[in-house]
Amino acid sequence: MFKGFGWKVFVGYILILLPLALCSLYIVRSSGRQERLFAAESVNRMFVRALASHPELMKDGRLLDVTLKEIGASSGAAVSFIGGEAGSPISAHEPEIQTAMRGSVTEDCRFSNELKKDACFLAFPTAVNGLSVGVLQVMLDPEAVDKGRDALLWSYLGSAVAASSLLAMVVSLLIHLSFTRKLKGLSGYLGELSSRFLEVPQEGDFDDEAERVSARARALADRILETLDMLKDEKEKVRAIIEHMDNGVVLMDAQTRILLYNAAFTKMFAIPRAADCIGRPVREVVRNPHLLDAIDLYTTAQTTVRRDIAQSSGAIRFISAVVSPFIQASPQKRTLLVLHDITPQKNIEEMRVDFVANASHELKTPLTAIRGFVETMSDGAVDDPKTARHFLGIIQKHTERLTRLVDDLLALSDIELGKDKPKLSPVSPEAVIKSVE
Repeated sequence: MFKGFGWKVFVGYILILLPLALCSLYIVRSSGRQERLFAAESVNRMFVRALASHPELMKDGRLLDVTLKEIGASSGAAVSFIGGEAGSPISAHEPEIQTAMRGSVTEDCRFSNELKKDACFLAFPTAVNGLSVGVLQVMLDPEAVDKGRDALLWSYLGSAVAASSLLAMVVSLLIHLSFTRKLKGLSGYLGELSSRFLEVPQEGDFDDEAERVSARARALADRILETLDMLKDEKEKVRAIIEHMDNGVVLMDAQTRILLYNAAFTKMFAIPRAADCIGRPVREVVRNPHLLDAIDLYTTAQTTVRRDIAQSSGAIRFISAVVSPFIQASPQKRTLLVLHDITPQKNIEEMRVDFVANASHELKTPLTAIRGFVETMSDGAVDDPKTARHFLGIIQKHTERLTRLVDDLLALSDIELGKDKPKLSPVSPEAVIKSVE
C-alpha cells in the first residue's frame, strides 16, 4: 500500500516539514523572556484600558484592588499598582520599579515570598491620556507561563502538522499523477523497444512505475552495450580485412574527402605512411590525372565508372580503377573507389603478344623455306635426282624445326595449365647456339 511513488513523495515532504516544525517549536520554546514580556504587556494593556474607562480607580483603592485581582486572575499573574492616590507608595524599593519610574520597561527574576519559589517581576510605566500615573508591577510564575505557552504551541504545532500533511498529500498526489503519466509513456516506449530488441521482455513485480522504467532501461542498456561491443568487434574485423586486402580501397564523402583507406592504396600511389589522409580531399593525396578524371566523371554522372590507368611511381604500374556508389541506409552520399593492380596481367598480355609475334616469325621462316623448295621442285628440279635429294634434305630439316616449335608450344601450354613442370638440367650454350644456326 505504501510502496507507490506518491507515498514516497508524501513521506519525503513529511520528513522535511516535521523537523522544521520541531526546530521552530524549539526556537520558540527557548525564547522564554519574550513570552513573559508578551504576557506582561497584555496585562499592562488591560490595566491601561481599565484606567481609561474608569478614572475613579485612581481614587478608590478598594475598587482598584478588585480590578487588579480580576486582571491577574484572567492572566494568571499577580498584579500591583504603585503610584497615584489609590496605589502603593511610589517609593517602592524593587529595582524593576525604580527603572520603570524612569520610563523603561524592565524585568527582574528573584525569589518570591508569595510563591515560595523564583518568579519574574516586570514593571511598566503607566500613563493615561499621555500623563504618567505610576508603575504597574506584574509577577509571573515562569513554570505557569511555560506550561500555557507549551499547550498553545503544541496546539499550533498540531494544526501546522495537519495542514502541512494535507498540503504535502495534495502536492504529492499532483506530482505523482504528473510524473506517473510521463513515466507510463516512457515505460510503454521502453516496453516496445524491449519487445523488439530483447528475446524475453524484462518484466517483474515493481513497486512503482519508476522502478519498471529503471528495470527496462537497464535491460536495454545492457543489450546496447552488448551490441556496441559486437559492432566494435565487427568493425575491427572489417578494418583488418580491408587493411590486408591486395586491392586498394578508398571511401569518400560527397565532397570527395577521404573517410577510409587501406595500406594497398598508399602503396599503389607511393603515399608516405606517416601521412594522414582522413578528411583530406582525394586531389590533395593523389596526383594521377586519369584517376581524378574518373572520379569527376562519376560525380557528374552518378554511375559506376571503370577505367584502367597507369601510375608512374618508380616502375610503371597499371591499375584498374572502379568508382561506384557505396550502398547504405544513410541519406548521406558515399563513394567507393576500388583499385586493382593489373600490372602482372598487363605484363602477361605483353609477353603473349611478343610470344605470338616470335612464334609467328619462327613458324613463318621454315614454312617459307619449305614452300620455296617445293615450288622449285615442282618447276622441274624434281627431275634432277641430286638436286631433288638436296632440296628434300632442306625440307626435312625445316620440317623437324617446325615439329620442335610445335612441341615447344605444347610444352608451354602444359606448363601454364600445370600439367607439366619444367625439368631443369645443365645446358651447354655452345650447343644451343649451334642448334639455331
